[in-house]
Amino acid sequence: MHKDTQNKANSIESCLSLIELVEYLRGPSGCKWDMEQTHQSLRSNLLEETYELLDAIEEDNYEKIKEELGDVFMQVLYHSDIAHNNSNFDFFGLCEYVRLKLVNRHPHVFEKKDNKMTSYDIVDNWEQIKKEERRKNKKDYSLVSDIPDNLPSLSYAISIIKKSKKAKIPVKYQEIGFNIDSKNFDLEENSGEILFSIVNFLASKNIDPELALRDYTKKIKAKILAMEKLSKGKSISELSKIQREKIWKKVNC
Repeated sequence: MHKDTQNKANSIESCLSLIELVEYLRGPSGCKWDMEQTHQSLRSNLLEETYELLDAIEEDNYEKIKEELGDVFMQVLYHSDIAHNNSNFDFFGLCEYVRLKLVNRHPHVFEKKDNKMTSYDIVDNWEQIKKEERRKNKKDYSLVSDIPDNLPSLSYAISIIKKSKKAKIPVKYQEIGFNIDSKNFDLEENSGEILFSIVNFLASKNIDPELALRDYTKKIKAKILAMEKLSKGKSISELSKIQREKIWKKVNC
């Protein structure tokens, strides 16, 4: 047998063994905790594992990426097994669904319709194919229907802004320039509008606000860690105001 064919066969066997292991753990002779899990109970696990994967990617650490991808994949296996036990779909059905979707969404590759398409054309065509798929499945198509409501709020806002601008929808957003010192201005009531306007402003400058906020927060965290190192064993709260200001000035140099 050819070496590549043998390696592929071994990989398939490993995948099948992993699927069988998950089925066993969630079966009558398996683990009580695994058996009790549902789609709902695993939501926080999936979210946490996803963010841990993002951290590993940011570190460009392939050992961590492998570890965290494995944890995310384990979540996929568990959700697939739960769905299978509820007579919905199994892991193999999920794989076939994704395979067919990828083939259908890449006509420029598999049907050789237009290999000269730009990346922008491909994304635009992807949206058109999604629209046609929804029509065939008798589902109402919406420009924003595929934007998850559970996205982090800033990502949610920027997704809406991008979609509306791409479609040239004349949505009017409040310009930045709120008089928050006004006695008649309800900050709590209007805070969402302020944030949305800031997101819109950054989007117009091709800045991703989610990443910008994340990166800035990481910088602040790094400065706090640096302050702790300079505080000579004392907690920052134990320092006097003058000492804290002096150290903060140092870490900001």
